[in-house]
Amino acid sequence: MKRLLIVFAHPDDESLFAGAMARHARQGVQVSLACATKGEAGEISDPSLATEANLGSTREAELRCACDLIGISDLHLLGYCDSGMDGTPENDRPTAFIQADPNEIRLKLVKLMRELRPHVVITFEPKGWYGHPDHIAAGRYTTEAYYLAADPAAFPAAGPPWRPDRLYHAAILRASFKPLVDYAREQGQDTSNFDEMSFDEPEPLAAEITHILDVSDLFDLKKSAMLCHQTQFGADNFLLQAPQELQRTLMGQESYIQVDPPRKQAALPATDLFFG
Repeated sequence: MKRLLIVFAHPDDESLFAGAMARHARQGVQVSLACATKGEAGEISDPSLATEANLGSTREAELRCACDLIGISDLHLLGYCDSGMDGTPENDRPTAFIQADPNEIRLKLVKLMRELRPHVVITFEPKGWYGHPDHIAAGRYTTEAYYLAADPAAFPAAGPPWRPDRLYHAAILRASFKPLVDYAREQGQDTSNFDEMSFDEPEPLAAEITHILDVSDLFDLKKSAMLCHQTQFGADNFLLQAPQELQRTLMGQESYIQVDPPRKQAALPATDLFFG
């Protein structure tokens, strides 16, 4: 049986990449997801859904709902607290993910890889999509653990070495969001979260994409799984307010960068994460 491990930082991070997970699960691949935090610093779209005190447990339940729909058979919560957006007070909490002992995090991830023995590992690219400190940390530590898991001298008590076949960074291109942001602005919606995105500047990640998956046939499933995260995707969410064709444009395609073994970008991107 082929095995796939995805490592993200918060419940709902999996939403835009649920197509690959769902497709592989349907093909009989064991799909495991490790989530560093429960998203305790996230927003609450409707005060009837959660409070600051129970947001973590609420978002865990939302994540389990999404996993069931996607076909993620194996969920691992790493037990850290959401660090919040860059520059917020949550960054300084002793329990925040970015304040944790790096060696402790590496050990957890190495142990997990040696136990699950994944053939393919997916995590964030180095800039963490939009610079969230938890995304950056999760991507860095997972990438390090990918190599350490194969080293018998690294964390010998964590189990026998295991060398996954491939490591990918999941990539979100700014250009894919531009039509949605433009539409939201035209409708007078708040798009301040995207103010730091310079849509007209060159996009370095575009030259690194090695795999593009057409998951348009899984749009309805992806959207249903996204809607499990009710605290994060309220009725006024800019994505859900957009016309269906714009939603399909964003969610119908997923981009990945093959990090190991290194692969150069081809004229036609590969479409298979295991064999392409």
